[in-house]
Amino acid sequence: METLAGSAVSGVVQWLFKILVTPAQWGLVLITSGGGLRYLWGTAWAQVAIAAMQGTAFAVLALRATQDALVMASLRAHGGPTDPGGLIKRVVASVAAIVFGPTLAVQMLYIGNDLAQMVAHFGLATSLPADMTVQARTVQGVFTGVLSLAVLLFGLVLVLVCLGQSLVRSIEMLLAALLSPLLAVGFMSENGGTASAWFTDTLLLACTQAGQVLLLYVAVTFLVSPGAVTSIGQALLRPLFFVATCWVAVKTPHILRQYATHSGIGGGLMGLAGRAVMKFI
Repeated sequence: METLAGSAVSGVVQWLFKILVTPAQWGLVLITSGGGLRYLWGTAWAQVAIAAMQGTAFAVLALRATQDALVMASLRAHGGPTDPGGLIKRVVASVAAIVFGPTLAVQMLYIGNDLAQMVAHFGLATSLPADMTVQARTVQGVFTGVLSLAVLLFGLVLVLVCLGQSLVRSIEMLLAALLSPLLAVGFMSENGGTASAWFTDTLLLACTQAGQVLLLYVAVTFLVSPGAVTSIGQALLRPLFFVATCWVAVKTPHILRQYATHSGIGGGLMGLAGRAVMKFI
């Protein structure tokens, strides 16, 4: 009776495993064929929304520039220090960011997709676009225990979560493009304000895609890399490493954001870009 129950549970787990393999294979092929991030603001409605945001941003910029000019005039009248040249530079930088912010978001999306495709086609032990159905059969031939199959099942769920995060990032990139004109007014502040935060967050969104693809690549490699499984311990470790790598892949956005926050890389790049623009102006 116990043998029959164990066989039934094993059969159910393998059935679920096969069901999840197909969408996982489709998603991995989708990511590696185009990089995963989708350009969603090329449609007519998105362009109209961006144009409306740019018009609103120019109105806000005019109000902010008028306020700063009045404050500067008041300071000058009372003998205080003023910097009209700096004000003009900030206004010009804000205008340029309002106009070219959505285009910059597109370029970041292309860079993120190119990095993801480069990672996905590394010449290592396996390739992400490979047939996951064949890989699943290989895995099932090695990991016959119900526990190992359950671990692999959990790992495939994490893979699908990563693919869902990729779709969410495409929407976030669309939102970044739509909001870029309004946030570009942050250039009126000395430290870049909202414009600096927008640049850092959008850059992280683009780079996160490549990081997740790399970890998915490593996860699949743990399962199908060459080399015979010579012990039960090795047979258990492979699916466990697969799950662990998939878990880290899910946490990649949070990990990269922590790195960027503590290292200040996003603000540093934004500062370099800002100084370059100011020198050009």
